[in-house]
Amino acid sequence: MSTEETNNQPSRILLVDDEPLILKSLTRLLYADGYEIDTAADGQAAVEMMRAQEYAVVISDQRMPGMSGSEVLREACELLPHATRITLTGYTDIESAIRSVNEGSVQYFLLKPWENDHLRDIIHRACERQRTKMQLRMAQATIANQRDTLLELNTSLKARVLERTTDLVQAHEETHRALVLALDARERATAGHSYRAAVYTIRLAIAHKLPSESFDCLYRGSILHDIGKIGVPDNVLLKPGKLTDEERCVMQEHVRIGAAILNDIGHLRDAKDIPLYHHEKFDGSGYPNGLAGEAIPIGARLFALIDVYDALTSERCYKSAMLHEQAAGLILKDRGKHFDPDIVDTFLAIPASDWQVLRHTASCLGGLKDVVQACKILSELPSERRCA
Repeated sequence: MSTEETNNQPSRILLVDDEPLILKSLTRLLYADGYEIDTAADGQAAVEMMRAQEYAVVISDQRMPGMSGSEVLREACELLPHATRITLTGYTDIESAIRSVNEGSVQYFLLKPWENDHLRDIIHRACERQRTKMQLRMAQATIANQRDTLLELNTSLKARVLERTTDLVQAHEETHRALVLALDARERATAGHSYRAAVYTIRLAIAHKLPSESFDCLYRGSILHDIGKIGVPDNVLLKPGKLTDEERCVMQEHVRIGAAILNDIGHLRDAKDIPLYHHEKFDGSGYPNGLAGEAIPIGARLFALIDVYDALTSERCYKSAMLHEQAAGLILKDRGKHFDPDIVDTFLAIPASDWQVLRHTASCLGGLKDVVQACKILSELPSERRCA
């Protein structure tokens, strides 16, 4: 029932009295005011009616055969807690009526014979209160229903957002994979380097206590660090021998090309620091801008070490792979020159076995979530459980 229907619905009153003339007189008086009237000649009948029907007001005689008026109204208090309860009593019943009021089951008691205007005023105010309470209950029910509906919609929306986000992440990862595969197809000698370097970078970032919020950007930038080589001519990129100064300048442009490529792809734009700056050196002797120290973004400083480490420990057509200890020794020599000293210290504190495990598992790991989990597991292993 709507609020408007509640306002237009006439209030219903229950009259309980064993004297037919009293019931008839009260019915005539109240019916004229537009109320719906039900009558009961005894308390038991009144209780049955209250179980089946909502009433705004219950008016009961006090002295009746069987159940007294106090007992009827006490039942009304349980069955119709929002109804106004009125006792009609004679002078001889005042003591019991007062007891009923004190017990909380009766709100008004009126003496017989009653004053019509006074009774009508009490009932009018009682019905207005009842109507207001009903409107409030309906409003609360409506709010509860709307809240439940909003919760359902919110749950549904979250599920849809999660689904779309999952699809979007998958699409992004497929984009990354396609770009790396395109590069690997041209520069086959370094195939697998990008994924290994990305996994290594996350391990180093965890050890260096970088915030986890930075991992996504580090991972994407690491995977795509050399994507700019797509724009380098084959006669330079694939040249087996030493590059001339002119060819070296052409090759060095891959960092700017890579940054430009990522800058044009919305979800990769914030990952361009590593492609652009990973050949900068801590002492300022790198390229493309000759940045030094902390002017080089932290992600690029991390990756610069990892890029060299993976190159040293990987086999190439022109060299064999170094052992970890040999590569670590060369990196230590370049501490403060090529590499950030603090990052070198962090790298050297990581057990050699971690790098071995990651080298063998990098190609089997899924996306960033799996990589972070694997790296965290390694970082938390006690020394006695690490591989020798």
